Amino acid sequence: TQDKRGVQRKGWHWVLLSWQACFSATMTHASSKCPFHRFFSSPGRTIALLVVCLALARLASADQAPVPVTQESYNIVSAKVRDLINSSARRDVLGALVRLAFHDASGSVNANGCLSDIPDHHGLHGPATEPSVNNIVGQLEAILNSADVAGRINRADLWHLAASVAISEAGGPSVNFRWGRVSVDNCAGMDVMPDSTQGHGHIMAYFESQGFTETEVTALMGAHTLGRVENVNSGHRSGNWVPGQQAALFNNRFYADMLNRRWVKQAADANNKVTWTVANGNEVMLNTDMALAVDVDTCPAFGGNGGNGGAGGLRLALNQGLRGKQGGKQGGKQGGKQ
Repeated sequence: TQDKRGVQRKGWHWVLLSWQACFSATMTHASSKCPFHRFFSSPGRTIALLVVCLALARLASADQAPVPVTQESYNIVSAKVRDLINSSARRDVLGALVRLAFHDASGSVNANGCLSDIPDHHGLHGPATEPSVNNIVGQLEAILNSADVAGRINRADLWHLAASVAISEAGGPSVNFRWGRVSVDNCAGMDVMPDSTQGHGHIMAYFESQGFTETEVTALMGAHTLGRVENVNSGHRSGNWVPGQQAALFNNRFYADMLNRRWVKQAADANNKVTWTVANGNEVMLNTDMALAVDVDTCPAFGGNGGNGGAGGLRLALNQGLRGKQGGKQGGKQGGKQ
């Protein structure tokens, strides 16, 4: 958004503004505004220092400034991303690309092409020796530095262009891409991700602080229809959210399965965080998923034959927002306990 981009620009734009103020003051001999006015008294020195200032400004902003993305660049980068999707485990790469954009935009102060080394991100930027599914950041970095892409786009924009391509490739809508994000190399301490073991109150407090409504949060969670959960990365039991290669399709299967299958909450143990599982499959849901329909603190099971009340609640959540708690939470409890 415009305000976020404005905030992001401040990190490097001050260099140019400072130089402009100093240079203008020198040209008018306003010595009180610029301590180097005497140095500027020689035209040759002025030009020399101007070159130095511009070089320093370039160094300060080289890894951060937006890169204008032309249609040609967009086509070249998009083709590279499609090659990545089709040359690897398609289901996992699609999920990783979409989640990377979310972790970047939601986990940091801004969408800035940077993930800190916190456990929430470990499924996205593992060591280069690991498969692409655990190192999607490394895979995209290889695209960013490839001969035909280098200089055409910065890291932050690449991550979000890749997510838009992934959504389209998975059968979802075409997402209009807008360039202009500012990349940073160090975002330690900037990442605050939601706790996947928590319920409705926590997830809404997290997203409302970023301006999301409850209906939008419900829609946003549907991105879990892509990809899978890995215990080694998340601490939850491993599995897809939806069956098999359905996890490579951008559709509403996530919501349908939440309603139509019987989910049982598995308590945390030495090896796993609390996870919801199904009796007739390997699929899983997280507390933050099931909180769309039930009170995860009190409900032990939900969906399938006993989930009619919760089903009405989830539909209410999609249409009116989860603050219709009579449908969204109380209805979910009722269905879960039957």
